[in-house]
Amino acid sequence: MPKAPLPVKTVLECWAPWCGASHRMAMQLTELAAELEPHIAFSRLNADEMPETLGEFQVRVLPTLLFLDTRGLELARLEGECGRAEIEATLDAHAAARA
Repeated sequence: MPKAPLPVKTVLECWAPWCGASHRMAMQLTELAAELEPHIAFSRLNADEMPETLGEFQVRVLPTLLFLDTRGLELARLEGECGRAEIEATLDAHAAARA
């Protein structure tokens, strides 16, 4: 019998200091982190400092949000600038993460 997928445990923001969309999303991610941590960790990955990690996740667009399970495997992603509602909808799709 297959195991149920694990809930989102980490939201990894792939960003760059020169990316305006990354800066515009920063406040809503900070607010969500304040509400959801420690149940869900919010982390940032600077594309300029860690391009090899971006390659491992096949990130081609900044900003990109990766929704990862406890094993670090990708459950979902949002590419480009997105709003809080879209981020929350993605988290809700993995409802156990918000329990």
